[in-house]
Amino acid sequence: MKKILVFSIIVILINFTLAGCNTTPASEAVIGQWDLERITNQHGETQAVGKANLGYDEFPGQTKDVQTIFKEDGSFTIEGSEENLHGQYRIDKKDTATGTVAVMMNFDNGAETLAVFGKRHYQDGETVSSLLFELEKDVYSFIR
Repeated sequence: MKKILVFSIIVILINFTLAGCNTTPASEAVIGQWDLERITNQHGETQAVGKANLGYDEFPGQTKDVQTIFKEDGSFTIEGSEENLHGQYRIDKKDTATGTVAVMMNFDNGAETLAVFGKRHYQDGETVSSLLFELEKDVYSFIR
């Protein structure tokens, strides 16, 4: 399951990268606070879970209280990691058929990454907004 999630993220990121960039105004879909669900490595192994993870209190490994906040002015902050990170973002690509959105995140330290926003639909009918991005070779999964 974890390997499928990581593979899916990679496929989506490649799809957006190969499709090119079409900068549009900030999307209401990403604005606001996102809570960490989990951090996985490139092999899909869970490195840490966040407070948005249902098993947070029982998780035997590392837990983190990390939030990503996207503001209407095009800035973002990641709080609760080893150091708070800041930068600017822009919406690069929207796929209206799937509802996914590619978000280019440019950090103040010069690094950049491509985040993917979408909706998860579970068998029980629950729908959750999801945001995924790679940072320092780990995949960060946020929900709200």
